[in-house]
Amino acid sequence: FLGGPGSSIVESNTVSIILLASAGAQLVNCIVICPWEAIRIRVMTQKGSYKAISFVSAGKYILEEMGFGGFYSGFSTLLFREMPFAITKFLVFDIVCQWLGLLFPLAKESFSSSLIISLIAGMASGVVGAIVSNPADVILTRLTRDNNNEKEKIEW
Repeated sequence: FLGGPGSSIVESNTVSIILLASAGAQLVNCIVICPWEAIRIRVMTQKGSYKAISFVSAGKYILEEMGFGGFYSGFSTLLFREMPFAITKFLVFDIVCQWLGLLFPLAKESFSSSLIISLIAGMASGVVGAIVSNPADVILTRLTRDNNNEKEKIEW
């Protein structure tokens, strides 16, 4: 594939391709996990005698009270939290893999060495991704907590 006619285009746009691919993958991921995140946050942030004692009852409550759209009410916030992590993780993984490949060219020859390079790159990309996305995660958690505290004041 990389030796074909479009290989020069791919090589000159590697970073852009990685950024677009990771953003697209994370968008699909957020569409799939948003309902589960809504339920998880609802269960974890409610206090006292809340109707949602279990995961299933929280899902039923969201569906009855807010409709299907309630599962996606936090989509933009989730996207804001997840997108920087995914983009950073994919980009750093590729950069570290390339850097280690240049530093240890014989490592590409052996499966176990390639696995070690992938492991090191994965750890580095996870750490950097977590550092980059932590502020967005803190904002999401505080917004959710503050919204729940306001609702609690009104309802009780």
